[in-house]
Amino acid sequence: MSSDPTPRQSADAVPEPWVNWVAWELLPDTARVDLAVLFRFVAAVRAVADHPSAGPERKEAALAALAAPFAQGQTPAETVAPEAAALAVLLNQRGIDSHLAWQVLQAAGQDLRKTRYRDWSELLTWCRFAAVPMATLASALLGLSDNEVRRFASLALALQLLEIVRRASSQARWLGRIYLPERWFSEVGADISDLEFLRISDPLRKVRDRALDQADVLLDEASAGGAIHCDGWRLRAAARALLAETRAAVGRERRATEHGTSMILSAFTRRLIKARAVWGGFFGG
Repeated sequence: MSSDPTPRQSADAVPEPWVNWVAWELLPDTARVDLAVLFRFVAAVRAVADHPSAGPERKEAALAALAAPFAQGQTPAETVAPEAAALAVLLNQRGIDSHLAWQVLQAAGQDLRKTRYRDWSELLTWCRFAAVPMATLASALLGLSDNEVRRFASLALALQLLEIVRRASSQARWLGRIYLPERWFSEVGADISDLEFLRISDPLRKVRDRALDQADVLLDEASAGGAIHCDGWRLRAAARALLAETRAAVGRERRATEHGTSMILSAFTRRLIKARAVWGGFFGG
């Protein structure tokens, strides 16, 4: 019997959210297969860090199981998390350095002990560990150039900030963890306890908007000089769609009056994004 200690929930309780993105629909089948392996590893890491009832010791054991395939030497099979084993095999097959997986784990490990962030610099450092390694690994699997990797990393950081804003209330309520910088709250006279309430107070909106402003800056960096260049029209279309979807989701979050809005856009917006992305994928170069 496996002794994998990773805290888990049922598949029905934790759907794979990336399949709902237009960008995912546009990816070639081979890219979806590879990226799903990466995303499942990242999701498993986050499931450990964000488990509402597992204690720090159990979480540390679970992270060790996720780190095992990337460690030096032989590791007993029963202590290896399957999501990590699958990623290790994939990276080995593609000749991709797996050290970036350690950084994803490092961000999760910090979450076991750290629950507050003083300022934007401190939060950005955490985001770079949490989001940039995943973006770099995804870029390697997709065959992007070094310049495009940097732009894709900016897009990943923007997505990370959007997720922090969306989940701020549930993170505070269930985990006592607040990523939004304490300094931002004090500068506008916002009460951190407002995160416990469903509706968004005016001072809290200023804090949220400041994070979303940073997301917009990162999206501008990702789109500077045109769309992210990829080989093949489907990859080019997917890159365009992901950027457009993220911008639309940031705008939707600015207008939200309650915590926890869905990142799934309206059917009309999705169709519009898809049509523009496909056109750009074919004719945008």
